Amino acid sequence: MTLRVFGVSVEFAGGFVAEIRQIGLSGQKREAIDTSHAETPGGDMTSLPSMLIDNGEIEVEMHYDPDKVPPIKAEPANCKIKMPAPPGKSTGAILESDAYLIDYAFQGQHDGKFVANCKIKRSGPVVVTPSAA
Repeated sequence: MTLRVFGVSVEFAGGFVAEIRQIGLSGQKREAIDTSHAETPGGDMTSLPSMLIDNGEIEVEMHYDPDKVPPIKAEPANCKIKMPAPPGKSTGAILESDAYLIDYAFQGQHDGKFVANCKIKRSGPVVVTPSAA
């Protein structure tokens, strides 16, 4: 699947292509693990960071094409988010991880075109390839 907006693209193997209106990344997060107990000194709660990172979701608003079937049943596959090249660089950064479609919904008409929204769940580590000169 290739999804494009303002020079940004999200690409999956499989051939599904859509014209993108908006894209957003939820970001990374990890949980705080409570390590407090009845005899914690001073009565203040303590915690440690989890070693597991949730690499978040990609949310996309796209032009809906009823002739294209979204890959909602596909297994996790390599996903690349390609950023546009910044000034003075020949290529933009690439964020790469496994991912899969978790939500796809037709939303109606906007500016004379039908619109759909989808969520893509990232799985596993994210590899960053920096922009190049």
